[in-house]
Amino acid sequence: METTSDRDLPSCQHCREPGRTVRSRGRIDLIAELCDGCWNRLANRMAMDEGATAPPRPDPDDVIFVEPPNCVRCGSRFRVYPTVYDRWVNLSLAELPAKDVPPHFRWRLVNVASPYAPVVIDVFAVRVRGIEPLPGELVIPTHKMLCAGERAKQQSAEKSPDSDSNG
Repeated sequence: METTSDRDLPSCQHCREPGRTVRSRGRIDLIAELCDGCWNRLANRMAMDEGATAPPRPDPDDVIFVEPPNCVRCGSRFRVYPTVYDRWVNLSLAELPAKDVPPHFRWRLVNVASPYAPVVIDVFAVRVRGIEPLPGELVIPTHKMLCAGERAKQQSAEKSPDSDSNG
Protein backbone atom coordinates (compact mmCIF):
# COMPACT_ATOMS: atom_id res chain seq x y z
CA MET A 1 0.00 0.00 0.00
CA GLU A 2 1.38 3.38 -1.03
CA THR A 3 1.40 6.32 1.30
CA THR A 4 1.79 9.96 0.44
CA SER A 5 3.68 12.35 2.60
CA ASP A 6 2.30 15.78 3.46
CA ARG A 7 4.85 17.47 1.25
CA ASP A 8 3.31 15.77 -1.80
CA LEU A 9 -0.05 17.39 -1.04
CA PRO A 10 -0.89 20.95 -2.09
CA SER A 11 -0.73 23.62 0.63
CA CYS A 12 -3.48 26.04 1.56
CA GLN A 13 -2.58 29.59 0.51
CA HIS A 14 -3.96 30.98 3.77
CA CYS A 15 -2.94 28.66 6.60
CA ARG A 16 -0.05 27.03 4.68
CA GLU A 17 -1.11 23.57 5.88
CA PRO A 18 -0.91 20.76 3.30
CA GLY A 19 -3.99 18.61 2.97
CA ARG A 20 -6.31 16.58 0.80
CA THR A 21 -9.05 19.24 0.94
CA VAL A 22 -6.87 21.94 -0.63
CA ARG A 23 -8.15 22.84 -4.09
CA SER A 24 -8.95 25.79 -6.30
CA ARG A 25 -12.04 27.54 -4.95
CA GLY A 26 -14.83 29.64 -6.43
CA ARG A 27 -16.85 29.36 -9.61
CA ILE A 28 -13.99 30.82 -11.57
CA ASP A 29 -10.53 29.66 -10.60
CA LEU A 30 -9.29 33.09 -9.63
CA ILE A 31 -9.91 33.21 -5.91
CA ALA A 32 -7.34 30.89 -4.29
CA GLU A 33 -6.29 27.36 -3.46
CA LEU A 34 -7.62 26.85 0.05
CA CYS A 35 -8.48 24.05 2.44
CA ASP A 36 -12.12 23.50 3.43
CA GLY A 37 -11.84 25.38 6.74
CA CYS A 38 -10.13 28.48 5.31
CA TRP A 39 -12.48 28.52 2.31
CA ASN A 40 -15.61 28.36 4.46
CA ARG A 41 -14.39 31.17 6.71
CA LEU A 42 -13.46 33.36 3.73
CA ALA A 43 -16.65 32.67 1.78
CA ASN A 44 -18.89 33.20 4.82
CA ARG A 45 -17.16 36.49 5.62
CA MET A 46 -17.56 37.65 2.00
CA ALA A 47 -21.22 36.60 2.04
CA MET A 48 -21.92 38.56 5.22
CA ASP A 49 -20.12 41.64 3.86
CA GLU A 50 -22.03 41.50 0.58
CA GLY A 51 -25.41 40.40 1.90
CA ALA A 52 -25.34 37.06 0.07
CA THR A 53 -27.00 35.10 2.84
CA ALA A 54 -29.82 33.40 0.92
CA PRO A 55 -30.34 29.67 1.26
CA PRO A 56 -29.28 27.69 -1.83
CA ARG A 57 -31.72 26.81 -4.56
CA PRO A 58 -33.31 23.38 -4.52
CA ASP A 59 -31.67 20.61 -6.54
CA PRO A 60 -31.14 21.94 -10.10
CA ASP A 61 -32.22 18.57 -11.53
CA ASP A 62 -35.64 18.96 -9.90
CA VAL A 63 -37.88 20.11 -12.77
CA ILE A 64 -40.89 20.84 -10.55
CA PHE A 65 -39.42 24.09 -9.17
CA VAL A 66 -39.45 26.49 -12.13
CA GLU A 67 -40.88 29.78 -10.88
CA PRO A 68 -39.03 32.32 -8.76
CA PRO A 69 -39.86 32.06 -5.06
CA ASN A 70 -42.04 34.59 -3.24
CA CYS A 71 -40.73 36.68 -0.36
CA VAL A 72 -42.34 35.73 2.96
CA ARG A 73 -42.27 39.38 4.10
CA CYS A 74 -43.64 41.26 1.09
CA GLY A 75 -44.97 38.55 -1.25
CA SER A 76 -43.02 39.72 -4.32
CA ARG A 77 -40.90 37.42 -6.43
CA PHE A 78 -37.11 37.37 -6.59
CA ARG A 79 -34.36 35.30 -8.19
CA VAL A 80 -31.83 33.23 -6.28
CA TYR A 81 -28.35 33.13 -7.83
CA PRO A 82 -25.05 31.62 -6.76
CA THR A 83 -22.16 33.99 -6.16
CA VAL A 84 -18.63 33.47 -7.42
CA TYR A 85 -17.70 32.19 -3.93
CA ASP A 86 -20.44 29.53 -3.79
CA ARG A 87 -22.93 31.36 -1.58
CA TRP A 88 -26.38 32.52 -2.66
CA VAL A 89 -28.02 35.93 -3.06
CA ASN A 90 -31.66 37.00 -3.61
CA LEU A 91 -31.85 39.44 -6.52
CA SER A 92 -34.69 41.56 -7.81
CA LEU A 93 -36.44 40.56 -11.03
CA ALA A 94 -35.94 44.05 -12.48
CA GLU A 95 -32.79 45.91 -13.39
CA LEU A 96 -32.50 49.53 -12.27
CA PRO A 97 -30.14 52.38 -13.19
CA ALA A 98 -27.07 52.46 -10.94
CA LYS A 99 -27.98 55.97 -9.72
CA ASP A 100 -31.13 54.54 -8.07
CA VAL A 101 -29.36 51.68 -6.29
CA PRO A 102 -27.00 52.25 -3.32
CA PRO A 103 -23.52 50.78 -3.98
CA HIS A 104 -23.87 47.97 -1.42
CA PHE A 105 -26.90 46.53 -3.25
CA ARG A 106 -25.57 46.54 -6.86
CA TRP A 107 -25.09 43.17 -8.57
CA ARG A 108 -24.56 41.89 -12.11
CA LEU A 109 -25.02 38.47 -13.64
CA VAL A 110 -22.12 36.79 -15.39
CA ASN A 111 -22.83 34.16 -18.03
CA VAL A 112 -20.33 31.34 -18.35
CA ALA A 113 -20.24 29.90 -21.85
CA SER A 114 -18.84 26.59 -22.92
CA PRO A 115 -15.35 26.89 -24.38
CA TYR A 116 -16.49 24.77 -27.32
CA ALA A 117 -19.86 26.36 -28.14
CA PRO A 118 -21.60 29.69 -27.52
CA VAL A 119 -24.01 28.06 -25.09
CA VAL A 120 -24.41 29.49 -21.59
CA ILE A 121 -23.73 26.70 -19.12
CA ASP A 122 -23.82 28.65 -15.87
CA VAL A 123 -24.87 32.03 -14.47
CA PHE A 124 -23.60 33.56 -11.25
CA ALA A 125 -23.96 36.89 -9.48
CA VAL A 126 -21.08 39.30 -8.92
CA ARG A 127 -21.32 42.38 -6.75
CA VAL A 128 -20.47 45.59 -8.60
CA ARG A 129 -17.43 47.18 -6.99
CA GLY A 130 -14.10 48.67 -7.93
CA ILE A 131 -15.06 50.74 -10.95
CA GLU A 132 -18.20 52.75 -10.28
CA PRO A 133 -20.88 52.17 -12.97
CA LEU A 134 -22.24 55.10 -14.95
CA PRO A 135 -25.44 56.54 -13.44
CA GLY A 136 -27.58 55.16 -16.28
CA GLU A 137 -25.97 51.71 -16.36
CA LEU A 138 -28.34 48.94 -15.39
CA VAL A 139 -27.58 46.89 -12.29
CA ILE A 140 -29.62 44.30 -10.43
CA PRO A 141 -30.47 45.29 -6.87
CA THR A 142 -30.76 42.75 -4.11
CA HIS A 143 -34.31 41.92 -3.13
CA LYS A 144 -33.54 43.17 0.39
CA MET A 145 -33.24 46.73 -0.96
CA LEU A 146 -36.69 46.63 -2.59
CA CYS A 147 -38.51 44.48 -0.03
CA ALA A 148 -41.45 46.36 1.52
CA GLY A 149 -41.45 43.97 4.47
CA GLU A 150 -37.76 44.63 5.11
CA ARG A 151 -38.32 48.40 4.99
CA ALA A 152 -41.22 48.10 7.46
CA LYS A 153 -39.02 46.03 9.78
CA GLN A 154 -36.27 48.67 9.61
CA GLN A 155 -38.73 51.51 10.25
CA SER A 156 -40.17 49.78 13.30
CA ALA A 157 -36.65 49.16 14.61
CA GLU A 158 -35.81 52.85 14.15
CA LYS A 159 -38.71 53.95 16.37
CA SER A 160 -37.46 54.87 19.78
CA PRO A 161 -38.56 52.58 22.62
CA ASP A 162 -39.40 55.67 24.69
CA SER A 163 -42.24 56.70 22.34
CA ASP A 164 -43.89 53.28 22.75
CA SER A 165 -43.81 53.36 26.55
CA ASN A 166 -45.40 56.83 26.81
CA GLY A 167 -48.67 55.79 25.25
